[in-house]
Parts: sequence; C-alpha cells; structure tokens
Amino acid sequence: MRYECAWVGRSGFSDEGCKALATFLKNNRALTSINLTGCSEISDQGWKMLVEALRSNTALESLTFALVQDLYDEGCKVLGEILKTHQTLQHVYLSGTLERGIGSGRSLASKEGCNALAEGLKS
Repeated sequence: MRYECAWVGRSGFSDEGCKALATFLKNNRALTSINLTGCSEISDQGWKMLVEALRSNTALESLTFALVQDLYDEGCKVLGEILKTHQTLQHVYLSGTLERGIGSGRSLASKEGCNALAEGLKS
C-alpha cells in the first residue's frame, strides 16, 4: 500500500509515535506530507527522532506543525536543521506554534531557539 499523507494531529501523538513515524519515514519514499497539528506531547527527543529520519527521506514535501504548544529551544533547533538540509521540503506550516501554552511549566522557545528556526527558514 502506498501512503502519501500522515495526518496524526490532535491524536495524543507523542514520542512513541515519533519513533514509529521515524521508522516509517526511513523506509517509505512515497510519503509527501506530515501533519502534526496540535501534537503537544512530543518532547525534544521525539523531534530529534524525526530529524534523524528526515535526513534520509527524499520524498517529503510538506510539514505542518500548527498549534504545537510545546516546541521549545531544542525542538526549534532540530526543526531549523531540517529546513536547512532537506532538499525536497517545500511547505512548512507553523501557525500558532510558538505561542505560550496555558499552564505550561516550561518557558517556550527563547531568542536562541527562534533564531535557529529563522536560520532554517532562510535556506
């Protein structure tokens, strides 16, 4: 079966899901779009797993991280890294991602994290 889009937004998707998606990305060249809208349970480790998988993926064209309330410095850095190095990526949606999450015990991305993300967007 050929899958072109993975829509896992607002599903409780977390690091365990990132691990499975990373494995899928390494082996599947047909997937062109991933939508992680509202997936705020992904930790820095989960973002790192996705980045590692995307290094070898040559098909992905679209990433959606809208409304991901817990994207902190490390997540911004790894996302910026994806944007710098991924050759086929054409669309990245970050709407509402760097806003403060209600009740969040951690501070969101600092200037350093935002700068890392901005550098990736320049590429």
